Amino acid sequence: MSPLRRVLAIELSGRVGSVALRDEHGAVVERSFSPGDRTREPLLPEIDALLRAASTQRDGLSAVAVSVGPGGFTGLRISIAAAKGIAAALGIATVPVPTAIACAESARSSAAVAGDRVLVVLASKRGTAWLHRVRLDSGAPSGWRDVAPPGIWSRQQLESDRGWQDLAGDAVFADAHQDRDIIDWLESKGGAVVAGGSPPPTATATLVVGERLLAAGSSLPPEELLPLYPREPEAVTLWRGRTATTAERGS
Repeated sequence: MSPLRRVLAIELSGRVGSVALRDEHGAVVERSFSPGDRTREPLLPEIDALLRAASTQRDGLSAVAVSVGPGGFTGLRISIAAAKGIAAALGIATVPVPTAIACAESARSSAAVAGDRVLVVLASKRGTAWLHRVRLDSGAPSGWRDVAPPGIWSRQQLESDRGWQDLAGDAVFADAHQDRDIIDWLESKGGAVVAGGSPPPTATATLVVGERLLAAGSSLPPEELLPLYPREPEAVTLWRGRTATTAERGS
């Protein structure tokens, strides 16, 4: 990636946030931080500190890559809003990076993956989970190609789908909220469940994948950038329920 095409990467889908950028020599500079609370959000100050550490001016950025989920609702909302605002203000593109791809890239860079296939399990809830199965492929825009379409699965659905009956060679990574029943079933089908779960996605991994996607022409104008929510947000579900209850009382 040319110094003239520097990508700011934002990762805020998990419990630890990070931002990354290459300096004028091509070395990656990354800053990690704890998410904020209602009185302080550290993302923008951390980005300012990152730019200074990488000796980069804001107008030297060519795109903003951001991990778009699945992940924490608040973290995704903040990071995507920031990415859209920065990109719109600077007149540059955004690059959406699926969080599972960032997880796979993190696992690969940490030497946690010996083979070329990774199965990432995220957003486990009520007996279901988001499964994203990929393999290394230098010809794919992100460097990873889908082995199966990502989506929400239950154990019962997996059992009835022939495409999931042989997972030999897949390194299985799951987040801290993994569904044990699904993980046990994946292991019974040959998946090599990695102890300790998935290395958290980092802004460095998001940067590397984002640079590949940008080079392949996979970018979006800021207004089209959206989070990847595998399910309806809990707040929306509660709001719908309350609205329905109020309407029933009114009738």
